[in-house]
Amino acid sequence: MGTPKLQAPIHGSYHNSGNFSLTRATDARHVHGHQGVDLRAAGGTVVYPMASGRVSNVGTDPKGGNVVFIDYGGGLRSYYAHLGTVSVQKGDVVDVNTPVATISNSGNAKFTAPHLHLGISIGGSWVDPARFIPVPPYSDIGRDEILWLPEAKERAARFDMQQHLQQRAVASLALQCERFLKLCG
Repeated sequence: MGTPKLQAPIHGSYHNSGNFSLTRATDARHVHGHQGVDLRAAGGTVVYPMASGRVSNVGTDPKGGNVVFIDYGGGLRSYYAHLGTVSVQKGDVVDVNTPVATISNSGNAKFTAPHLHLGISIGGSWVDPARFIPVPPYSDIGRDEILWLPEAKERAARFDMQQHLQQRAVASLALQCERFLKLCG
């Protein structure tokens, strides 16, 4: 069983604003290395899975802001960070056309232009995403050169990850109650 063919998580054009490097500086922002690539596109641009898989985690962290992990099988996983809104939950089965999230600048990227931090790991080790998808040459475009899609910045600012995660818990509880009522008659 080999590695699945991966597609870019952005279905359109994007720029590279941060190269992959485990140990050396790639630009002024990543002086201690960078375990992924930064794909810059307009804030609010939809992000998709790179192949069919299962969402293995959704949440927030101080560096990545709103994040999503997708497991593609065989130890291959993707990590999406700096997201605005998220439309999937842990356990969701996804394919290459399932909207997962939108590009933003959450976490430690809040003073940068909107972008998707894309990390890929195989067996727990970070690998260069350029091995799997087209990554343009690095370009140091200014933070205001790529703007937000209409209303996307406001939607990202209103997005509440805790509320999003609770929606799954409420739906699960409702389903359990419905099953219980059917059993009781």
